[in-house]
Amino acid sequence: MSLDFLFVIGEDGQIIHSNSIVQTRLGYSLDVQLYAEWGVDYVKVDDLLYLAINETGEQTGHYHHDEIKAIRKAIDGCDRNIVFSLSPGNLAPVEEAEFLKQHTDLWRVSEDFWDELESLKRQFL
Repeated sequence: MSLDFLFVIGEDGQIIHSNSIVQTRLGYSLDVQLYAEWGVDYVKVDDLLYLAINETGEQTGHYHHDEIKAIRKAIDGCDRNIVFSLSPGNLAPVEEAEFLKQHTDLWRVSEDFWDELESLKRQFL
């Protein structure tokens, strides 16, 4: 499992972006503790809820349940309240809602929004 991007926002609103987060479960604990020391309040992790629709209309992709649980455990084990957010977008299946409620604080339910009018219009379909 490889996480490409991690964005965290601290109390002062500063965004911290890392392309090279540690990829082991122990690493999550070390990373989260470091973020707590920095005063981070919010962690949004991408690419843990990857789903897509193939050419036949079937859903494909993976939910990385073990990774989500490991990050939740690391956050719960640090000495700071940190919000854990994911971004499955509009392809998040309803049957995953209970798992997400147990292990995350919030998740995005709309598709990516880009700086173009058509992207904005799709948010309201």
